[in-house]
Amino acid sequence: MLSYRNKAGNEAILTKAIVFLLVILSSCNQSAKKYHEETAHQKATFDDYITVLPVVKIPLSFNSDANILDTNAADTVWLTKFPPPFLPYGQIYGKLPLKSNYHAVIYLLPIDLNTPAILTYDKQGNKIDSLMLFSKLTNDVSFDAVEKVMIDSNHQITIIDSIMTWQTNKEGSDRISGSGKLSVISKTFQIQPNGRIMRKSDAIK
Repeated sequence: MLSYRNKAGNEAILTKAIVFLLVILSSCNQSAKKYHEETAHQKATFDDYITVLPVVKIPLSFNSDANILDTNAADTVWLTKFPPPFLPYGQIYGKLPLKSNYHAVIYLLPIDLNTPAILTYDKQGNKIDSLMLFSKLTNDVSFDAVEKVMIDSNHQITIIDSIMTWQTNKEGSDRISGSGKLSVISKTFQIQPNGRIMRKSDAIK
């Protein structure tokens, strides 16, 4: 007969073996699930992609001095097939309300804080046009810039640049007190019925 100690030891070994097998099976199941999901995305059509995207609320606004939170609008696996403009990676924020001849998708690019960009597609998923919504992505000793973006129900895009500039010392390492000047530039773009993004007008204050 096995001693109590030997019996307990065998049971412990058996328990560890069962746990190990369960971990292996779970890992295999997760790998298989990931493989099937990636395969499904590769076979998916543009209609499948655009359908899963949430419609963003209009009017929509972004501010460059506030971090834009990722909405987890869609699985990032989609980005391998439908990448954002300007960079091969980023996040999917959502889509604008549907217009008759095009789809407009907003992506977040990992530049400074999340930087929004808009990309238009035709109904077959072909890219039409794109626009980076923040253009002044860094500040400097001599200037600070804050950009506010507003998109309305007609898909008109207004970008307001508030730029504060200063004179600097000879070394260029510090601002001269009292030399600051503020300028505000307003730019307007319109997404056309064919999906092209056209600049309408500028206003300087």
